[in-house]
Amino acid sequence: MRRLVVLVIAAALVMCGMGIAAEQVSKPAVKAEPIKAAPGKAKSSKITRMHASGVVVEVTGTTIRIERPVKGNSATVETMEFILEKPANVKVGDKVTVSYVKKENQDVAIRVTNAVSGKKADAKGKPGAPVPSK
Repeated sequence: MRRLVVLVIAAALVMCGMGIAAEQVSKPAVKAEPIKAAPGKAKSSKITRMHASGVVVEVTGTTIRIERPVKGNSATVETMEFILEKPANVKVGDKVTVSYVKKENQDVAIRVTNAVSGKKADAKGKPGAPVPSK
């Protein structure tokens, strides 16, 4: 008889606990925001660096604009504009390769390098070195 009373009380407590849990209003989930890095420190997320090659159309102190052929259709060209982090040592008509990243929906050029066209580099990397004939 004592066991029966203990089982009934235990069942009653379980039922009360379930009733209380069902009545509680669930709070909306708190949206987690990413931790912002302090200025001057590297971000923990990986930044994707992209590359584009083309001919310089316009260069200013803060921007560079290049034209490059559209993939699949070499007859048409697209114009890309980049914001320069530091001044580029290029001029209009140069063939360049631009390494860039997207920041706030803008293309920001990290590095602008002249492409060596029509000249082979020697072992030391100097363009225009005489190529030995066979």
